[in-house]
Amino acid sequence: ASVVISTVPPNGDLDRDPVLEVFGDVLRDASGTPSGGRFTGYCSSTSVYGDQGGDTWHALAGDGVTTVSYRLGGIYGPGRSAIETAKKRRSAAAANGGEESASQRARERRSFTSRVHVGDIVRVIMASMKLGEKASEVYNVVDDEPAPRRDAVRYAENILGLLTDDSPTPTMTTTTTTVRGKQGRDSVNVEGNRGEKRVENTRIKT
Repeated sequence: ASVVISTVPPNGDLDRDPVLEVFGDVLRDASGTPSGGRFTGYCSSTSVYGDQGGDTWHALAGDGVTTVSYRLGGIYGPGRSAIETAKKRRSAAAANGGEESASQRARERRSFTSRVHVGDIVRVIMASMKLGEKASEVYNVVDDEPAPRRDAVRYAENILGLLTDDSPTPTMTTTTTTVRGKQGRDSVNVEGNRGEKRVENTRIKT
């Protein structure tokens, strides 16, 4: 195959990639591809900035092999969006006497979440494939603006006619650390003690 895109997470303590363990030698040899070159991509998450899995894949690069890492935000799309969350929350709240679970309350307290539509992920991957060797080593694939989960869900509740009185907005003291990318990579601002991130997506627009 001249194009290989992996979405398989690493094993154990994140130092072993099951795809590379089985197919690593094959992927490193691009001599048999129709175009004389191979494009490999690895999809990971912005939640693990540093991305050992992606770094492992970059070891494939060279001699006709181009490797790109895609750091994805929280994925939404058909059947997986704030609309479905609002419906499920309504049902769960009714079953629990109006009470949300501890995990639901924890997610509500998050100040922001970086997300991306599944269709945009496909478009970024296709565009970088066309760039070939000129593609960036790493792309942060997220929407332009992060948003609190509670805002996204309440907007969906409003669309569905399920909106209830807003609860008080929780306050949170945050500290900000900017993690600058290298070799033209995007940066990530890490805020708060829960590791919430504001993710820069400039590279996907160039």
